[in-house]
Amino acid sequence: MKKIWLLGLLLFMLVAIVFYFSKSGNNSTLQTKENNFAVADTAAIQKIFIADKGDHEILLERKPAGYWTVNDRYKVRAGSMAILLETIKRIRPLYPVAHAARNNVIKNLATEARKVEIYTTDDELPIRTYFVGGTTLDRGGNFMLMEGEEQPYAVHIPGFKGYFSGRFILAEEQWRDRTVFSYRPEEIKSITLTYPMEPEKSFHLAALNEQQFGLFNLQETEAQKPIPIQPAAALNYLQAYRFLACEAFNNDFSHKDSLLQQPKKNILTVENKKGEKKSIDIYYMPVNKRSKTQFDPKGNRVKYDVDRYYAVMNEGKDYILIQDYVFGKVLQTYEDLMKFKQ
Repeated sequence: MKKIWLLGLLLFMLVAIVFYFSKSGNNSTLQTKENNFAVADTAAIQKIFIADKGDHEILLERKPAGYWTVNDRYKVRAGSMAILLETIKRIRPLYPVAHAARNNVIKNLATEARKVEIYTTDDELPIRTYFVGGTTLDRGGNFMLMEGEEQPYAVHIPGFKGYFSGRFILAEEQWRDRTVFSYRPEEIKSITLTYPMEPEKSFHLAALNEQQFGLFNLQETEAQKPIPIQPAAALNYLQAYRFLACEAFNNDFSHKDSLLQQPKKNILTVENKKGEKKSIDIYYMPVNKRSKTQFDPKGNRVKYDVDRYYAVMNEGKDYILIQDYVFGKVLQTYEDLMKFKQ
């Protein structure tokens, strides 16, 4: 009985030793210099450079205020940046590319890959430089190669089924923050909304003080006394300006000149209490194949898209697409606000 017990103990110890060394061996195989693509402490990352073999280059930089910029020109979308940092943190090697396929994978990496450099300080040398290539055969990850190494790897994100190369975006405008207006109610001095084709709808809403708001009819040419508006209703309207974002930038739009010749649907201007103004010009979008509504309730073909508009902001520098779902709550009329007259 004692011999059987000792034999069982020895067998257990042998299995434990084999498991330990097997596990250690796997870790050393999968965590070497040539395939340690991940950066665990993404909070320390200060710069990320992404480029392809063409003329596309993106430089993402963390600013002291906590936000990121792209190419030192525009503020970066927080959501896109968070996804990229999460990707950099979680990528793991699946397996080294087999010898038979290595040459083809390296050839594709040399022509189609995106080069990524990651910096954690202001030093000139990055802590990681690697190439993100095409997808694996099962489309469960991407092929990657560390700079200076010869062995490519299939790399994935544990728990995620799919490739991730698309997260290393090379289009500047896709990185840009899409915020159009972002004001707390107490920051707003006035809202001016004009309807050039329907002037009777135009209005000017002003904060007279923290608890008093006055409405003006822009169709009137003579001096007016402000019409008192219920504070709760006015504040509820101003709350909508906390975050208004565009659907996308449209600066490659090929019909800019013809768009500017069209009558404007709206001109929306927000002035803050520092005296700073920000405006957008809104235009109708002709109905197109993407339009959800093609016919009105009577079966007649509609002329304009009812869900989306063109808009121009930043003094004509940026053309954007906006959604009625987002902006409809602020595109009120003089008559709408007069319902809350005190």
